[in-house]
Amino acid sequence: MPNASEHPDYGHEREHCSGVIALVNSALESTEGEKGRLDAKIADKLRHGEFEVSDDYIELKVGFFLQESAELRLRNLLAARSRPYFARIDYRDDKAADRESLYIGKMSLSRPK
Repeated sequence: MPNASEHPDYGHEREHCSGVIALVNSALESTEGEKGRLDAKIADKLRHGEFEVSDDYIELKVGFFLQESAELRLRNLLAARSRPYFARIDYRDDKAADRESLYIGKMSLSRPK
C-alpha cells in the first residue's frame, strides 16, 4: 500500500488542511462569543421581560432560535476541527490553464472578507 507522504500533492494538502483548521478555530472562537452574547441577552430578557408585550415575546423567540442555531454551528465546527473535509475534486475548464481544487466537507466554511 502506498504511503500518503509520497504523493506529489502531500505537502500542499498538509498546508491547505492546516489553513482550513485555523479557519475552523477562528469560526469556533467567533461563534462561541456570539453564543455567549445570545445566552446573556436571553437570560436578561427572561429576568426582565414583560411577556404580555408582544415585542418582548417575539424577541425572546428569535433569541431562542438564534441560540439553537449557534449551538448547532458549534457542534459542527467541533466535528470539522478533527476532519474539516473528506474529498478534493480538481476541475479544469477547457479554456483555463490552471486547475481549480474544490474541497468537500459536511459543512460550509468560507474565509472572512
